[in-house]
Parts: sequence; C-alpha cells; structure tokens
Amino acid sequence: MPTFPVQRWSAEGCETVEDHVAEEEPLAVELRHGPVAERKRSPATTTMRTPGHDADLAVGWLYTERHIGMAADVIGIVQVEPNLIRVDLHPEVEIDLARFARAGYASSACGLCGKTLLDVWEDDLPKLAATPHMTWELVTALPAKLAAMQPQFHQTGGVHAAATFSAAGELSAVREDVGRHNALDKLLGAALIDDDLAGPIVLTTARAGFELVQKCAVAGIPVLIAVGAPTSLAVQTARRVGMTLIGFLRGDRFNVYAGTIT
Repeated sequence: MPTFPVQRWSAEGCETVEDHVAEEEPLAVELRHGPVAERKRSPATTTMRTPGHDADLAVGWLYTERHIGMAADVIGIVQVEPNLIRVDLHPEVEIDLARFARAGYASSACGLCGKTLLDVWEDDLPKLAATPHMTWELVTALPAKLAAMQPQFHQTGGVHAAATFSAAGELSAVREDVGRHNALDKLLGAALIDDDLAGPIVLTTARAGFELVQKCAVAGIPVLIAVGAPTSLAVQTARRVGMTLIGFLRGDRFNVYAGTIT
C-alpha cells in the first residue's frame, strides 16, 4: 500500500504525516482465442484498477460484458506482467472483435465509457428469477458485515467494495477496487472461476448506475443494494428485469426503487 507525506490540518494546527493512498495502475487484458490450428492474440481492454485479484477482474469483465457465458469458456489465465494478463479462451468460443468498442482504455470511474447508446439499449438482459424474501432487519444489517471486511478502505478511504450475501444475509465474498464496476467484476469473476454461484444479494459502497444493474442482471443477481444513489436508467432497467434495487442505505434508512421488501 503506497504512502505519501501529507500535511494534515485541523483546528489544532498542522502536522506532517505519512498517509496511505489507494493504489491505481493500468491493467491490459489480452485474449488468446480461435481454433487450435489458428490461435490468435487480441487486446480486449485496458482498465485502471487496484492491483490484486486481476484474474477475477479479467474474467468478470469478459462475463458481464457477455464475451463469455460460462466458466468452461476460459481454459487458462496467465499474469504475463504485473499490469498485463492473458485469458486463454476455449477454441470453440467465438469472439467478435468488433464488439471491443472500448478496447484500448476504460477508466476506473465508468463501466460504460466509450459504449454507444445503441449498444446499451440493444443489450437483451434476462428476466430474473424471483427475489429472496427481504426485510428491513436483513437490509440494515448488511453494511456492518461488509465494513468489517474492507481492509483497503480502512487504510486509504479511497476504494469501493462489492460483496455478495446469501438470502439469509450471510456474507460470502468481498472484493475492493478504486473502480466501483471493477470491484463488482472481480466479485462476479471470482464466483465464475470457482464455479460457485454468487449469492442472490449484492451490496456496493458506490452509487447504483446502470452498469452495475446490467452486470448483476447478466450474472442473475436479483437484489442490488447501494449506499449511494441510483440513476434513472438503473431504476428503469431494474424494474424491467425484475430486480430489487435499493439505494441510499444509511444506518436504519434506505429507499426501495424497484421490487418490494417487508
């Protein structure tokens, strides 16, 4: 975890201290694909991320962007360099290189940067299965469980987290990253790699933009809860696919924008 000397000001005056900051570096994702006799290497994307769980991030991104559909589509992952990872796809996986409209660069801030509106609206998101029974008590208990598993945030205050929970509110996995969509991709990528179905509830420390709703819908997650605000497109999409969408989860309060709780 990098540290920098900073001036810390308060009513008592100023002091110079070493401050931990969130690490952010580029990650280039490269694909090895095609028939056995004609294997090719193609760039997929470069994204700014917090180093760590890079395989989860690469596979999760490929999955939630629907370039792959199952764990068996990936036959190998190699960390070629600290900031370069290669995903080896099954020879029968067909890759449409024209779909990598964002190949080259995507910031850690926006999961849809460079994507056209036509691409977004033409996404055929699946209808979700029935959501688990949600109660006020279950929802308001989740943030404390996540907070206890955010070591990078407690050191830096500069990373987002995404976590999956069971229908009973038991925390199953957590991933952190400077990018809110990266944290979610890491979380869902880990579930795909481990062939472990992600829990039906996702909690994010970020706002609930369309891209988070989209990624959860692709992964079949029926409940998305955010500590921040949703966007209009996120609400419309959640209602269309049958997702329970909760925002502004703060203490004992929250808003339900789609779905119902009791």
